[in-house]
Amino acid sequence: MDDWLAEIRRAVEARDQRLTPQRQVVLQVLAAGGDHHLSAEEIHEQARIRQPDIGLATVYRTLELFEDLGVVSRLEVGGETRFELNRERDLHYHHHLICLNCGRIQEFREDLLDEVERRVEGETGFTIIDHNLRFFGYCRHCRGRKKS
Repeated sequence: MDDWLAEIRRAVEARDQRLTPQRQVVLQVLAAGGDHHLSAEEIHEQARIRQPDIGLATVYRTLELFEDLGVVSRLEVGGETRFELNRERDLHYHHHLICLNCGRIQEFREDLLDEVERRVEGETGFTIIDHNLRFFGYCRHCRGRKKS
């Protein structure tokens, strides 16, 4: 994580900003969350355990900066904004499975769209740099317990 943190520090400093203790706490919360996709409020709640004086506005500004730098990605699900840490430089190869009952978001790492991208680029001349694919359905825990 030290190389990764140093890379983020350089990116933040290239914007004439600092990787403040508050920003580091937001990174720590996101890193500790693993594959969980957290809302800004959840990040704030967990950050306050580590740094009680961190404000929600600071969390939002930090997430906005990190999104601009490509450190985090925003995911809109059912009218709610969630964030995930971009641990890999090439994030092109993961998608989301979203449960319509419990709201759980699961990542699917295999990219099956390479051929589709090649065809789209070939037919349109459009250069694709990324795509976003979300599947909606019911997780194994909720299958058979659909929302009424």
